Amino acid sequence: MITKRNQNKLIMARGRFDFIKLHLRGPRILDVGNLGDGDDEASIHKKIRESFGDTCDVIGLDSNEKKARELNFPGQVIGKAENMPFKNEFFDCVYMGEIIEHTFEPIKMIKEVNRVLKTGGVLVIDTPNVYALSRILRFFLKKMDSIGDPDHKLFYTPAVLKNMLEKNGFIIEIMSSNLKFGFRSKTFYLPKLKIFKMLGGHLCIKAIKK
Repeated sequence: MITKRNQNKLIMARGRFDFIKLHLRGPRILDVGNLGDGDDEASIHKKIRESFGDTCDVIGLDSNEKKARELNFPGQVIGKAENMPFKNEFFDCVYMGEIIEHTFEPIKMIKEVNRVLKTGGVLVIDTPNVYALSRILRFFLKKMDSIGDPDHKLFYTPAVLKNMLEKNGFIIEIMSSNLKFGFRSKTFYLPKLKIFKMLGGHLCIKAIKK
């Protein structure tokens, strides 16, 4: 239960993993797209395993067979997020880190998450923030609008994500952004003030399956 006392801590996570660590729970956790194309997702998956692995069953799902062989995470499953090879209501918690922007079928992906997640289970999502202060500054100063990674397909506003999740069986409990963002090849951190709540580099969401 969120209280006024811990509200600021919950909504102003310094980085993606800070938000993840606050809200993931076991005993069975699925990390969707845990390998990624670079090292970031594999690094976060490793942190999840280190933080929860002693008390939880942490399973990664990714379609990158080559990288799966290279990294050799225990419990790694090869498959696609749009068609998950798991039974109904199998997981207590699902994490989707920087994955939903890589598909033209986000609703199919969300429906699959809903299927494999137990009633009352937790879904944690992070995705690049359209309204990140860094993007706003680049647009106004340089008239530059970029999707970043060439493999990005779609970007999401808070309203779009809220609508998509609520229409597919979820209740939004927390929607915020992290404090970290990059600008001109440098990393900055926003102050812990509510005015910056939605201006961080990534949207961060905790949702509950109805």
